Amino acid sequence: MHSKIKLIDPLASIDSTETTAKKEADQDYSKAKEADKDKDYKKEFEYFKKLADMGDARGYNGLGVMYSDGDGVGKDRQMAFQYYQKAMEMGNAKAYVNLGNMYENGDYVRQNYSKALEYYHKAADMGEALGYLSLALMYDSGHGVPKNYQKALEYYQKATDTKDDSIRSLAYNNLGVMYEYEKGVTKDYSQAFQYYKKATEMGNATASNNLADLYKYGKGTVKDEKMAQKYYEKACDMGYKKACSLNWWQQLGKWFAENWKILIFSVILIGYFAGWLFEKLDTAIKK
Repeated sequence: MHSKIKLIDPLASIDSTETTAKKEADQDYSKAKEADKDKDYKKEFEYFKKLADMGDARGYNGLGVMYSDGDGVGKDRQMAFQYYQKAMEMGNAKAYVNLGNMYENGDYVRQNYSKALEYYHKAADMGEALGYLSLALMYDSGHGVPKNYQKALEYYQKATDTKDDSIRSLAYNNLGVMYEYEKGVTKDYSQAFQYYKKATEMGNATASNNLADLYKYGKGTVKDEKMAQKYYEKACDMGYKKACSLNWWQQLGKWFAENWKILIFSVILIGYFAGWLFEKLDTAIKK
């Protein structure tokens, strides 16, 4: 009888190795992003460096961002540019955006709006949310290109269809601004209200402040001071400082409303103490 020999497909072995390597790279990328949230820049750098050493474009782009922002490393625009360039050559969409941003703002390189627009378009063609948003902002503000609200509207809407919630919230807020202030569209406070609400639910502080304004003045919704106060406070808690200073009197009013019993008791107590003190002084003077 012949023994049965199990043959191993060499191609299957290669595929298995590549799958394992990809899983490891994905895990390292997730760890790098988690370290960034925790502001543990030492670990973040280590994971991005490991990815770069593996030839993963996400590692090069991540290192570029760290050198650009100076997080955990000395700020070095030249290093950032070189890492972005390397990631871009490997087809990384985020690197196209980051390089485009450097060209748009003349950061380390000579300002070149055409180059910026080219890179943003390439990122957008790859479905990168930040590519859509960057294009929308350029056309919305007319920064380096003729102002074009229709194109801005188109790219903001495309940005809302992506999976990146931070980008989507910015796009929703800016769409709300377009409808509130009649930028290329018919003024529609109700539509602005809906966009601000979506952006607020996704954690956008500016949108929360804008939503509060609509409640305060009854635009696109019923006028409601309590709801306005709620969203001003939410915007303030999320870091929108103007919302904190604009409604200080409302916060004071709320404090009085919540602590009126303590206030009345304090006034009575102070009055009683003042009367007692006045009586003692009067007695001392007479003596």
